[in-house]
Amino acid sequence: MLTKEAIVTHYPNGQLEWRVPIEWHVYGHYRRHGEALQYYPSGEVKLHRTYEHGVEVGTETIYYKNGSVMSTLNFTNGKKEGVHIFNHPDGSREECSFASGELARSSIKHFDEKGKEKLRTHEPDSKGPTELKKILPGDHIPSSFVK
Repeated sequence: MLTKEAIVTHYPNGQLEWRVPIEWHVYGHYRRHGEALQYYPSGEVKLHRTYEHGVEVGTETIYYKNGSVMSTLNFTNGKKEGVHIFNHPDGSREECSFASGELARSSIKHFDEKGKEKLRTHEPDSKGPTELKKILPGDHIPSSFVK
């Protein structure tokens, strides 16, 4: 038998901090189920996420105190899925993509406050930095480099 309730916590000033709906199972076990909300001490919504029978699903949204969206991230069956967007206070943003909970490193993009994509600087590969040597007069040059 399932019964629905919510876990509710408050800040010291009495303001609601968290409201997480739950469903109770037999033997006193429960899991999150429904729309969970976290609030700033001033009462504005800080975070919104949704659970289905203990698993995070849908879009998680995090807000700045002024109500603008800080971050959105999608979940499918508890795993990050699709585009994650992070909006900076200055208007710039970052985006990346997830597939089955795994970050697609090549999907990371940075945008300025006007929405124009910023050019990325070269990221060293996992082998570490490559050491370059300047060829000086008199150095032996391997024949493979000479046409």
